[in-house]
Amino acid sequence: MGITDTCKKMCLTAVAWLTVVIMLCIQLGAAEAAEQQLKAKLGCVPFVARTIEAMSFTEYLTTVLLNELERSGSFEVAERKRLEAAMDLEGVRSDSLSGAELQRLGGRLGVEYLVSGSVTTQPQGMLMELSVLNLRGQRVILTEKLRLSEADASRSLQELALRIRQAAQRSAEAVTGPELSKPLAPAAALEAVGSTNAIRLRWRHPSPERVVGYLVLRANEPQGPFTTVGTVTEPGYSDEPLRLNETYFYRVTAVGQGGMASEPTAVVRGATSVAPAVPIFMNVEPILGGAILSWRQRPCPGSDERTVPKGVRIYRRSAAEKEFLPIARVADDQPVFRDQGLQDGTTYLYTMTAYNLAGAESEQSVQLSLTTPPATSGLTAGSGKVRRIALSWPVHPFAGVNGYVLQRATAKEGPYQVIVTMNDRLQTSYLDTGLADKTTYWYRIVAFSKELGTGGASAEVAATTRDLPPVPLKLTALQGEPRRVTLTWESAAVADDEVSGFYLYRGEPGQEKLTRIAELTADKRSYRDAEEPLKDAITYSYVIAAFNAGGAVSPLSARANATTKALPAAPSGLTAASGEPRRISVRWQKNPEPDIAEYILFRQQAEGEFKQLQRTSATVLVDTELKDGTSYLYRVQALDRDGLMSPMSVSVKGTTKALPKPVEGLQLKDRATRLVSWQRSAQTDVRRYHLYKKSFMGGQKLATVEATEWRCTESGKLELYVTAEDGDGLESEPSAVLVVE
Repeated sequence: MGITDTCKKMCLTAVAWLTVVIMLCIQLGAAEAAEQQLKAKLGCVPFVARTIEAMSFTEYLTTVLLNELERSGSFEVAERKRLEAAMDLEGVRSDSLSGAELQRLGGRLGVEYLVSGSVTTQPQGMLMELSVLNLRGQRVILTEKLRLSEADASRSLQELALRIRQAAQRSAEAVTGPELSKPLAPAAALEAVGSTNAIRLRWRHPSPERVVGYLVLRANEPQGPFTTVGTVTEPGYSDEPLRLNETYFYRVTAVGQGGMASEPTAVVRGATSVAPAVPIFMNVEPILGGAILSWRQRPCPGSDERTVPKGVRIYRRSAAEKEFLPIARVADDQPVFRDQGLQDGTTYLYTMTAYNLAGAESEQSVQLSLTTPPATSGLTAGSGKVRRIALSWPVHPFAGVNGYVLQRATAKEGPYQVIVTMNDRLQTSYLDTGLADKTTYWYRIVAFSKELGTGGASAEVAATTRDLPPVPLKLTALQGEPRRVTLTWESAAVADDEVSGFYLYRGEPGQEKLTRIAELTADKRSYRDAEEPLKDAITYSYVIAAFNAGGAVSPLSARANATTKALPAAPSGLTAASGEPRRISVRWQKNPEPDIAEYILFRQQAEGEFKQLQRTSATVLVDTELKDGTSYLYRVQALDRDGLMSPMSVSVKGTTKALPKPVEGLQLKDRATRLVSWQRSAQTDVRRYHLYKKSFMGGQKLATVEATEWRCTESGKLELYVTAEDGDGLESEPSAVLVVE
């Protein structure tokens, strides 16, 4: 390069700098003042789900992490929809982003840090792999492999956000000094599109946060000389008015803080050219989360192929943005364009150009604007119901809505699960049932249209289900009842639907298990446990719980113990007298229990069974009309006034008095006088003797004597026998028969 060219270049550079100083000094000062208060801008590429199961967690993990980062106060988090739109413009996907693509994506967003990663489900939980890219330093400042479980995910993500903030701080401290002196990267992707009277330029910058403005340079030849034709703060410029068939060459220089200028971009050629007529932008129609654009091309008279449109290029900006950005090229065989992923309730402006085969574009069409339908609002959730939450919302104002999707989570950050899809725009309420007790649930609602897209989620609302019913109070159990226990309790003062009834449970000694014995209505305050007679002298434990209409059961009450009445003791001191004539006197001691109603005496003879003999309230009983010389066994039971029978007493034996022994030695002592005699009985209590004449009909008593001889006065042949009678009137068996001739 010669001296002249060098001088020219120096002059042009000086002129450029003067222009920058004059036109951007206010912007530079404002930017420098604002920079001290700005938070670092951070964006997060949607996490990649490596497994099908992980797809349900990526949204939740992304949301929680970004919330924690924003809550830290160190970052301004880029809107997710804006990031997704930038990815669409770049034509990239989150599962295949290279380092260079991440740099370009961050540059388009104007962020300083970009988070990306993936999520994989494993048997023990989830594995999150994450990296944080510092776009200003063009290096990764943090990589993490983090194992998560659902139980500790929120805490782990909070700690991860802290580590990201610390890594960003270290990165910022490392570059604070050199950063201002670090060369500013040049603008990239400069393109020039010509129309009949203008050449429109578009570009982007990898570090927009470092840029305060751009110089647009133009030349008639590729090698220059270049002169400044415009200064802008946004990455776009329209060079107009120009004449048809003019050709120019352009490059752009970025200007950063402190007046630092980047190297210029590569030179691009732009030319005005015959272009198609401006398309007729007919309509832009709002849909849920987007817009539908329709147009038609104007007729192209003549044979110049350059006037024949091949499609349209669509540009869009929000009401808050200054420059239109191209969002799509649409061929003419597609009569409409659906622009999705827009923010709800946001105003957007559109314009379009027609382009020909060579890429030349017409002038921009009229601008049409719309406001996207709002997200469903006014969602309310009612707390305090039993295992259910009533939700309501107003009818969505957008007539194209076909219905709603209701989502629920147990944390505000999610993850949210669809609980119902309602195919009715006019439906404005839903009752969510089968919920856990005393649990807070979060809800959001999304409007959808079968043809017109899906809107964004409403604001989250929360409601809490009612707690378990209150524990019944003062459960008491009455002691000492016969084979039953009477229970009483009180119920806490609560709303009518708080308690629908009570469950009573019983436990037996040595058993941990409780058995439900009764289900009672809410008005009951007592219960007698006696349907299955309880065991005697056993201590039973009782607890009670309340339940409500939703089937929720309160905690169990404190235990109330009661011991059933014991059986009377077996009577003691039982005796049975022996030697009584044809009777046995049985005696026993009085039982210690004060409520003995009577005693029951049982008798057994020989090998037979014990049979009930008699009931008495006394402690003595004489068993009469018994057989002579016979032994009997006796035992007795006590019966109390509640009908409880004691065990049997021990058995005792009693024997009746035996008959005197038959008389022996009966003889005819004197035949002449017919005197008979016999031996005196050995029993000392024999008082007299009876003499009988044997006959066909039995015996005929002839005499009763106390002596041991008797004179028969009756003549003829007699057959005699003798019996002995003791002092109790017991008569022996007949003696041997004596024949008296």
